[in-house]
Amino acid sequence: MNSIQIILIVCVSLMTLYITSIFKPNKLLILLLFLACVFIIVFPDELTAIAHLVGVNRGVDLLFYFTFLFLFLTIIVLYKKIRDLQKKITKLIRNDAVGNAEQLSGTAEPADGQ
Repeated sequence: MNSIQIILIVCVSLMTLYITSIFKPNKLLILLLFLACVFIIVFPDELTAIAHLVGVNRGVDLLFYFTFLFLFLTIIVLYKKIRDLQKKITKLIRNDAVGNAEQLSGTAEPADGQ
């Protein structure tokens, strides 16, 4: 095992611990992703064999394609969540503004002094 493989396994392990401690995700999914990462790190030639099965020349290229798709999906999901949050914030601000306007109009004295 090369030193870079050891470094990568340690990094993946630390990232996995961080993700599970902060976000409390589905533990089984995180475990499967962790094992897949370790498998790819320890047996990079197997990734190349899998890449050849699907018509890609190198395992790194296959990994790049999946990473690109994953990042694109992540951007789409985050964009949707940001839009939903913007809509909720707008609704809250409108409701607060209407409530403040109703409160001010109900307690304000007439302008002509009567």
